[in-house]
Amino acid sequence: MSISDPRARGGHAGHRAAKPVPRKLIAMLVTRFPALFVADRRQLHKPLKIGIDADLIAAGILTRREARSALRCYTNRRMYYVATVAGGRRFDLDGSPAGEVTPRAVEWARQQIARMDAAAERRTATPASRETLREETRIQPSTNVHRRLSLDDLRAAAAARRSGAQGKAAAS
Repeated sequence: MSISDPRARGGHAGHRAAKPVPRKLIAMLVTRFPALFVADRRQLHKPLKIGIDADLIAAGILTRREARSALRCYTNRRMYYVATVAGGRRFDLDGSPAGEVTPRAVEWARQQIARMDAAAERRTATPASRETLREETRIQPSTNVHRRLSLDDLRAAAAARRSGAQGKAAAS
């Protein structure tokens, strides 16, 4: 029975399962597979075997939804990307080698680390540099956008229509 199974919490199977909590799922994986998973996000992680989610599901350890949630959270950690950039082997549930990290995976991990670094830099930027960044990324208004009409403009347009309609009626 998985963590998000309603029967495990005293409910019954007719109720929709609660959204899985990745931290709790990762903690459970760390206790069951200490040779593979690391609880502390600052410690170096091991690259996981491709298809390890199917292994967790087939073993009845996690549901598909739980596996997806937990592994998404785990593999989006910075230290997981650092381990992937280092290349080398991938590992299965018992900690034994199960494939290699591909150059494509290494490049993806490098991009993700760069993205994380850029986000951290934006968060720690000084107010002056934030304003510069805002100016650089500000979308310029299009030149073909019409000026928004004020109430006086609308009244003048209505008066012009009325006078034009009256002039046409008198000419007929």
